[in-house]
Amino acid sequence: MAAVCSRFFSFIERNKLTVYPCLNLLGVTYTLSMIVGLASVNIFHTCPALYGEEQCRTPIFVAAMMVFQICANLFLINYTMKINKVTYWTLNSSSLLPRSVKPAIEDACHAGDPLVGDLQPGKFCEECNMNVPKRSHHCPLCCVCVLRCDHHCFMTGACIGIGNQRYFVVFLAWVCMGAAYGLSYMFAYMNAFVAPNSRFGYLTYLAPFAMVQWIFGNESGFHVFLAVLLCVALSAQFAGVCFLCAQIFYISKGYSMWDYHHSRVKNNLKGDGRDLKERFELVFGRNWYLNFIFPQFWNKNVITEEIARNIFLMSSKDV
Repeated sequence: MAAVCSRFFSFIERNKLTVYPCLNLLGVTYTLSMIVGLASVNIFHTCPALYGEEQCRTPIFVAAMMVFQICANLFLINYTMKINKVTYWTLNSSSLLPRSVKPAIEDACHAGDPLVGDLQPGKFCEECNMNVPKRSHHCPLCCVCVLRCDHHCFMTGACIGIGNQRYFVVFLAWVCMGAAYGLSYMFAYMNAFVAPNSRFGYLTYLAPFAMVQWIFGNESGFHVFLAVLLCVALSAQFAGVCFLCAQIFYISKGYSMWDYHHSRVKNNLKGDGRDLKERFELVFGRNWYLNFIFPQFWNKNVITEEIARNIFLMSSKDV
């Protein structure tokens, strides 16, 4: 077994340039499939069966709005991955940085030979062949150093960092609301049409149990599909709430997830920003709450001089 695992991981490492993008693509495909599947079942089947087609216009509008918000933010999570790159801030968009610290940041973060000395305000990334801030983290799946890295999310197929964290948080919020809205129709339909017609009652809601009953011919394939979709939606609801609460906690403290668990105690890293306003504007931009109504992609991250120094010029060892 150990030899098989070793050969498997060796194959992954040799073909990582092909395998890693495929993993990201699979994650996004799964997410989109579940979103479209849950919305379609409720729009075209559960709602008409429960209330009649004439009463489903408002639910259809609400579902369409939620799907739009989720898909728009999912797209922006991947599209704004480029803003996570160190070079975006040091070369292409240096106007976003305070002028007082821009020269020091450009000196500390550049391609070429590594800087000398343990207390230099940066570290050398061999994969990217450049000096990067110590608060960046190289993601092997995305093949890029992510500035203010939070984590790599397989469900969105992207690394979450300074450039796209806002869209990830809003994505989670709408996933939670969308899953709750879809589950309300799923439960109502299954309570009305599935459980009463099954001798096993509510056990049919459990996907593994429904599959076993389908194998023995006691359940229809459509009911199994509903049970699977119900369990997936419940899982998405639970995971979404947990991740959303965690993200709000990290943002309110001025850290990314990676920094909070790897650098906060080990390197005495202080949180970005002096108050909640600065911390939320760092992630969401000005008028941060408007992102939850419509993606504010034109609204740039607000970085003060103190925050810029804390992100780009931190000089503690081995962040």
